[in-house]
Amino acid sequence: MTKNDLQNLKRVLDEFNPYLAIKFAESLNNEERQYDEIILALQHILLDKFNTEYIVRFVNNVEGVDLELIQSFIINNDDPEPIYTFALLVKNANLEKLQQAIIKRGDADYIYLFAKNVKGANIKVLQEVIIDSKNVRCMFLFAESVKGANTEKLQDEIISYGIFEYIYLFAKNVKGANMELLRSSVPESNNDAFMNTFDSISESEEDTSSNMYHITSNNINNIDSIGIKREFKIEVKESEITDILDDFEMVKIMRM
Repeated sequence: MTKNDLQNLKRVLDEFNPYLAIKFAESLNNEERQYDEIILALQHILLDKFNTEYIVRFVNNVEGVDLELIQSFIINNDDPEPIYTFALLVKNANLEKLQQAIIKRGDADYIYLFAKNVKGANIKVLQEVIIDSKNVRCMFLFAESVKGANTEKLQDEIISYGIFEYIYLFAKNVKGANMELLRSSVPESNNDAFMNTFDSISESEEDTSSNMYHITSNNINNIDSIGIKREFKIEVKESEITDILDDFEMVKIMRM
């Protein structure tokens, strides 16, 4: 490690800056002295300054991270968004644990998104959770967009709630919908209006289904360059690296 590298490392640790932590970690050679200790220190900053996009980038791009620890940190977060994002974008993530965490949070929107977008999700289990949530909108979206969904079962659930708008959307947008069954399911008081609307369904109509924001890998690697310089190649003593890491341990204790 050069003197300039050491100064940059000290700056990162002193400022507790997650942007700098990511950039430094990505630039660090994995054969560098005390590499593992440095990465763990930078990892601490990323978790302390919790930001899902930065954590995902750190895990995917840096060798030596503690994936199990970071995943546990994500799972213990009350917000379902980091759990979904981690499952969607992190290589070697434990999908079973993350799926259980999403289910536990009970947010039907993210349960639907998990089923739709996360490769390896257990569709049958997630569908049952959506049905149990009694969220008719997410039942419709699940039937419309999730590959492997049991549309017949979801159709029966949609019908059981008797909500005209979702019966119509199901008939219009879900492949394999039973038109006659859906026609006959509408309460008598709504039947005339429903029949007129139902008969207008055609493939040329504009799609009225809901669009939901999807996080993709395009969001993750767009952190602006912050100019960590690597100019001089004067090697430093290992003891100098140790001193900086020891100082950082004291900072961690003081911040607790």
